[in-house]
Amino acid sequence: MPDNVPSHNPKLRRIGGFTLAELLIVVAIVGVLVAIAIPVFTAQLAKAQEATCIANRRSMYAEVVTTAMDSDKSELEVFKEIDVQRNQKGYMCPNGGTWTWIESTRSIKCSKHGLGIDEEMYSWIDGNRALWGDSSKDDKKIWEEYKKITDKWPVVSDDGKDPLYLKFKSYNRKDSGTFLFASTLGSAVGEHGQWKANYVCDNNGLIGEKGQWYKVPSGTSIAMVDTSDGVTGESKMKELLEANKNNKYNLVGDKFVAAS
Repeated sequence: MPDNVPSHNPKLRRIGGFTLAELLIVVAIVGVLVAIAIPVFTAQLAKAQEATCIANRRSMYAEVVTTAMDSDKSELEVFKEIDVQRNQKGYMCPNGGTWTWIESTRSIKCSKHGLGIDEEMYSWIDGNRALWGDSSKDDKKIWEEYKKITDKWPVVSDDGKDPLYLKFKSYNRKDSGTFLFASTLGSAVGEHGQWKANYVCDNNGLIGEKGQWYKVPSGTSIAMVDTSDGVTGESKMKELLEANKNNKYNLVGDKFVAAS
């Protein structure tokens, strides 16, 4: 047979394209990948939106505080003025949440994302000051009763390592001396006498902005007991924060992130 004559033998012909079975397999694989990817993407998007909202609220908080310091207006008054134009300033919640100034914690609450977990705990402390600190009561149980839950204690993470448990203590048994800290001692959460920290929050602005977190050497003791030589819990806390003032961190969602 001449070379230029096409063959009619089906075994010798090469048909292009995919078969129906192959197309169905590809469609099924794509469907599975999409089903896996969408929830992951949605969860990451939600976390990114919450982180953006927190960052924007921090920026607005900084403007509120600095403006109030330079005027004779209260922080609430300044907040209301800025809130009117916060969209123009870029202080927005990606989910369209409205913001409210919380006097007790001097913080901004979002209707969509609420308070940060540290702000919420501090707010609870302020309203239950007789139950925290060096009380013999179990902080975890008190918190669970307040939140009407039985199996959840505020847990955060540190670069994917062991979970950290938020706790609170006072160096003068007053809400003005209360501070939050994060500890790896999960088995001892709420137990009296277990005062070790990986992160400490300067709730009272001893060395800078109120609410700023600082990373301290793992397992740092924060007993903060006044001594007979005049050293107070407040002075020891201030000394600890000063020694770690360059290790600023923010608690974004449930993760500690180095401050930029």
